[in-house]
Amino acid sequence: MGDASDPSGPSPGKAFTVGPVHERAAADSQSQLVRWMGVGDANTAGFVHGGTVMKLCDEVAGLAAIKHSRRPVVTAGVDRMTFLPPVHIGDLASRA
Repeated sequence: MGDASDPSGPSPGKAFTVGPVHERAAADSQSQLVRWMGVGDANTAGFVHGGTVMKLCDEVAGLAAIKHSRRPVVTAGVDRMTFLPPVHIGDLASRA
């Protein structure tokens, strides 16, 4: 318990040991999420909240990171995100 092969992570007070690193192509970790934007995702003007779009981006990035690292991951930070075209109720949002 407490090594890299244990999905529950390290035991309290123990270091997390890392096994051998295996090279993987980025293409092997590609992920895609598709979601239909509904009324609950939008404001009263019919525009989807930026936070909803950010969450979708974070989820697909997390899926790709988990597939690539084969370990639990977290988002450490986002430097910048620019919203250009608006997303409306009824739009199908896709992030890869």
